[in-house]
Amino acid sequence: VAVGVVVALNLNKDDDAKGGPTRGGSTHSQPSGDTTGGTPNTSNRGRSMDNPASMGDTFTFHASEYSDDPDATVDIAFEEIQWDATQDISKAYTSQTPSADQVYIRLKIKVTYHGKGKFDPFNLQVAYVKDGNSTDTSYVSTNDEFRKQSAPRDGGSASGFVTFLISKSDVKEGVFAISVFFFENGEEVYLKAD
Repeated sequence: VAVGVVVALNLNKDDDAKGGPTRGGSTHSQPSGDTTGGTPNTSNRGRSMDNPASMGDTFTFHASEYSDDPDATVDIAFEEIQWDATQDISKAYTSQTPSADQVYIRLKIKVTYHGKGKFDPFNLQVAYVKDGNSTDTSYVSTNDEFRKQSAPRDGGSASGFVTFLISKSDVKEGVFAISVFFFENGEEVYLKAD
């Protein structure tokens, strides 16, 4: 059975006062027929590259009705950006060698899973986007890469880096596009790269 996940995005800054989620930064949930934790907000921050969210924000992805666990959620938080990790990555195995005008950047992500079974780290998709051009993650063999972490089960978390090889001129000029495999409508959320 294919798992479907719908991006949920809510920028209700009053969640804490209403007893709603308070997981490190603002929590986002998209207004839908099944809203939980706070009043839905129609804000589009994080829903487009022109209006990206910020580092302190947390995104919650909801499973679709066709999922093995339609009540499952995945909370994604952003912990750190390394704007020049080239020196560190040069010590690891990688599939790409940077040219003089390129640099490795890394985004540290924390995923918390709530649901039956476990979350597969390979289902998290992140790209670096500048001027409509997308750079997918680079294959890097380090123990702190997100895809090398153990899959979290209900209430568990996994934290690790995703790594990109980009032009030095693109540093802090783009956005990170984040999605979860098998979600409905190809929805992505965007994080400001600064």
